[in-house]
Amino acid sequence: MFSHLPAEERWQLQRTPHLSQQEFESLPMVEPTFFHNQISASEAWETTRKPDFTGSFVHTFDLPYQVATIRQAPLEFKLKLDRPYQFKIETEVFEKIALVQSERWVEMEKQERAFSLSFLLKSRLSPCTV
Repeated sequence: MFSHLPAEERWQLQRTPHLSQQEFESLPMVEPTFFHNQISASEAWETTRKPDFTGSFVHTFDLPYQVATIRQAPLEFKLKLDRPYQFKIETEVFEKIALVQSERWVEMEKQERAFSLSFLLKSRLSPCTV
């Protein structure tokens, strides 16, 4: 669904209505590593169908395979105001991980190889690529 659009509709193999070429081209580009983070294609699809979806996923999900495992994080690149968000990332590679809000870094708490953060967005957030 996210890498190519079959020429014949029947090969889209989906239960929802078939995609047009224009709808397919409006989907966000994803690397295969995106789905190595326990994200199902249906979860990604449902996210793209939300009326407030901004057209791209968080770049953290594009990390090379096995560098980090995203256990919990919003899929959307632009987070919404006044909504709580949970982040949980496991990695043996990084010493620190942070989100960037405006010019302020919000460092995630580290316990062994797991990083976590509970975050309530009060103003725009630009997630930093880990």
